[in-house]
This record gives sequence, C-alpha cells and structure tokens, in this order.
Amino acid sequence: MALIRRSSGFYDTALTVLKKFDRFEAQKYAPEKETTQFGLDSLDTVEFVIAMEDCLKIELTDEEALAINSVNQALETFKKYKTID
Repeated sequence: MALIRRSSGFYDTALTVLKKFDRFEAQKYAPEKETTQFGLDSLDTVEFVIAMEDCLKIELTDEEALAINSVNQALETFKKYKTID
C-alpha cells in the first residue's frame, strides 16, 4: 500500500476530521498507524470513515468501510473513487 503524501488534499481532509475527536492524540498520530494507536476506538474509527464519506461525497461499501483501521487504509480506499490534489 502506497503512503499518501502529507501535503495531499486527502491527508488534509483526514487530519481535519480527526481533530474533531476528543480522544484524538495528535502527538501519537501517524497515518500508517492503526487508529487505536492514536486514541480512537472502533466506534470512533467508524465515525471517522462516515465523516470522510460526508466530506468527500463518497459512499463506501460496508465491506470497504469496515476493513479500514488506519488513515492510510482509508485514504487509499477513498482514492479509488475520487482524486484530490
């Protein structure tokens, strides 16, 4: 899986969404880490995916959404449907 550039629109959108979570621990954040490693639980991860769908105007399949456990995984999945610079 390719890493998303930290300067990409996908990355910026993801970071903006993550900062809305009270449990988000920015000092532990790295997009390749599982979301639980920087403070989110499984429900937060689902809510993150839903918020990303809303921001990007993309609806993932249930299987795609439930398979996501890191920001890079989410961004790679969303990239299949839309390009953001």
